[in-house]
Amino acid sequence: KSKRKLSFQSTGSRELLETSPSSSVVRVFGSTLSEVVREFPTRNGVPFFVCRIAEYLSEHGLDQEGLFRKNGNIRVMDALRAKFESDGDADLETAADVFAAASLMKQFFRELRESLIPDDLIH
Repeated sequence: KSKRKLSFQSTGSRELLETSPSSSVVRVFGSTLSEVVREFPTRNGVPFFVCRIAEYLSEHGLDQEGLFRKNGNIRVMDALRAKFESDGDADLETAADVFAAASLMKQFFRELRESLIPDDLIH
């Protein structure tokens, strides 16, 4: 697998992420996890998108009651989603809505075309 280095501004420091060259229509949302890992930046095999939101929530949202239960502002979620889809990153700190970030992460996992846990492990 050929990899190239991309750098993204994240939590105040520059980080190098690995990715493979993009092909046509794979998107962050609504794809399979293997497509996302193959086509978009990762950190140790975890999609950058997931790491980025997890870090943001770790720093800003752990003291929020109902973090993954309460819904975020739909307009903020739509704007963040569009930025992640188009630029590979979004300014979560400026949006300052931990519930929108948590809701966006839930939406990512909900929209995966394949179950996160394979059927053979469930039955």
